[in-house]
Amino acid sequence: VAPTSTNDRIEMLAQTASSFLYCVSVTGVTGARAGLPSDLKEFIGRVRTQTDLPLAIGFGISNPQMVNEVANVGDGVVVGSAILNAIDALGVDASTEERAGEVKRIVTDLVSGCGQNPDAANRANAIGRIPNQSAEEKQAVQDKKQKSRFGKFGGQFIPETLSEAFREFEEVYDNLKDDPEFIAEIARYRKDFVGGPTPLHKAERLTELAGGATIWLKREDLAHTGAHKINNAIGQALMAKRIGKPRIIAETGAGQHGVATATVCAMLGLDCTIYMGAVDCERQKLNVFRMNTLGAKVVPVQDGQRTLKDAINEAMRDWVTNVRDTHYLIG
Repeated sequence: VAPTSTNDRIEMLAQTASSFLYCVSVTGVTGARAGLPSDLKEFIGRVRTQTDLPLAIGFGISNPQMVNEVANVGDGVVVGSAILNAIDALGVDASTEERAGEVKRIVTDLVSGCGQNPDAANRANAIGRIPNQSAEEKQAVQDKKQKSRFGKFGGQFIPETLSEAFREFEEVYDNLKDDPEFIAEIARYRKDFVGGPTPLHKAERLTELAGGATIWLKREDLAHTGAHKINNAIGQALMAKRIGKPRIIAETGAGQHGVATATVCAMLGLDCTIYMGAVDCERQKLNVFRMNTLGAKVVPVQDGQRTLKDAINEAMRDWVTNVRDTHYLIG
């Protein structure tokens, strides 16, 4: 569980846990940090109200002071990056014995200042038990699980940090999809801003050449910004405003989705960041210029092959870090 996990989400996870809960700052690689967040105790307190199981805490712990502080609010201290960094510092030629010795040294150092304070909050009293739930409680947990499934076909498998963002967006969508006022707002933007509905053109000569079905072209290239992308961007941006998220991020390849997103954000007054592979930035300099002109921040992604898939990865990293105020307007 993470600080972004809601109380309902923590309750559901606590009900399914049988040994311990792992409390993390982000559901990804945290890395070693210099200090702990000021709201750590408040977060652990929220988790503790839902379970008596042990709480293991990993918040980029890297020094004895952090170990002592965490040990007095949780039941286990998880250290990863600090140990790996110490081993890496030995160099690639270090022997197994040297690496083992370094692990022993850093662990000894980390626990050197650890003690139990009088007001310690590590009060687990349900070690390794399987929750004893009534039939009604088991059914309630199962009902919550079913919300993340599509019948028997797979399910919703997303990082824990994003679970609340998905819940928010799903809830807003369910409330708005049949809302006459929202539907009218979308229709107004479609007509007055996008320029729709775009015409349907019968491709006479192409139909004749193909010699089969009659071919029609839906002229979405005539929509504002030159593609159908603007329709998706408007809908998602309006929903993000309803949720109360002032910042939009997006990925783009050729630049059309990025331009559409930047255009909508400029109209609605939303902060906009577009991730685009560095190679694609070179290929599509005109679209980069258009996005910048519209007030968006275009971030050239240098990782991997520096194309669309790498831009998506970078956008996801941004989202999990800034999920509280940011909506990922995926194309």
